[in-house]
Amino acid sequence: MKLRHKLLLAFAAFHVVLVAMGATGTPSPINFTAAGDLVSAYSALSGADNGYGFFAGVGAQHRTRFFLTDANGKTWSDNLELGSNSEASMRFTGISNLLPSMSENDRLAIYKSMAATMFGRHPNAETVTVRMDVWGFDQKGAPADYPSMKQYRDGVRPRWLPVEEITFTRAEAAEQG
Repeated sequence: MKLRHKLLLAFAAFHVVLVAMGATGTPSPINFTAAGDLVSAYSALSGADNGYGFFAGVGAQHRTRFFLTDANGKTWSDNLELGSNSEASMRFTGISNLLPSMSENDRLAIYKSMAATMFGRHPNAETVTVRMDVWGFDQKGAPADYPSMKQYRDGVRPRWLPVEEITFTRAEAAEQG
């Protein structure tokens, strides 16, 4: 084996060890030294120090929907696409997923802003209903509970479940909170 191959193999093994240490939360044994600083810098830059907690704590998936009604009682829906690309859609999904963890006042302010955007798009709308849903299972009125294996075999499947629904008039959405 050529020296170059040996060095590459040693570097790959070193990287795998750092990834394993990052995944398990094991601290570096050479902290507070020049070599330790280099190892820490490399781990941070390469992502080897990531604890991979993202995969361990996947939360519930939420969506926000909008239902508009005009003066004649006609109802239709719209979505709040922020742009014509997938990144903008992912950003909006991220906002929807953060809403349940916000305070009631902050959530209401964001709902008002979303409703105002809908009123801007639809000048003939009299009301906008903002509805937050969660993807999950409904068992005894508790959304996002997971079924037993027997229930799953019997056909219990996830679906969008309503969490919160607030209706705004044009004047309410224009109010500053």
